[in-house]
Amino acid sequence: MVSAMSLSDPPQVSLPSHGPPDRAHAEERATEAALVAKVRAGDVEAFTALVERCIASVTRVAYWWTRSHDMAEDIAQNVFVRVWEHRDMLDPTRPITPFLLRLVRNLVVDEHRSSAARQRRHESVVGEQLVSGTQVPSPENAVLEIATMDAALERLSGRRQLILRLWLREELSFTDIADILGISVEAADRLLRRARADLRALIDGS
Repeated sequence: MVSAMSLSDPPQVSLPSHGPPDRAHAEERATEAALVAKVRAGDVEAFTALVERCIASVTRVAYWWTRSHDMAEDIAQNVFVRVWEHRDMLDPTRPITPFLLRLVRNLVVDEHRSSAARQRRHESVVGEQLVSGTQVPSPENAVLEIATMDAALERLSGRRQLILRLWLREELSFTDIADILGISVEAADRLLRRARADLRALIDGS
């Protein structure tokens, strides 16, 4: 039975901290490295397995960047087309996720540039001007905490929302996040600290 909860008291949401990799993580990393090595060697079945393994994460991050499901799916497909076409660039000794998400960023930037160019051409033809925590929660509270955090994330600005999703959901390091966003590690650290503070304020004030 779900216990009663005062609506005036927001749920206590614990922001996770990523500790050192454990044995399971090491085994998972070894499995990924072997798969990437096979893809690099041209193994079609391994490539299919890699797509199935990573497509959800790639599509999710592409959506966070574009806010369009259709565009996110197109970008995700293009990411893996590029991976296969340039598989000789894959490095089995490095995690594949940051590499894939850098491709997402590059494709999003390319799409924005293409859209801007198309818009400029349209304006020139038509002559239009654009106006410019550590306690284990109950199942019910766990669901509420996730919903609360997701709702708060949606209220953050795009860049702060993105870095928190990369950190919270994709569990990427500062180095990987900085690489994906094209900023320094120090800048990523500062941005994440501000984003976490904003998220905590939104959660506590909800």
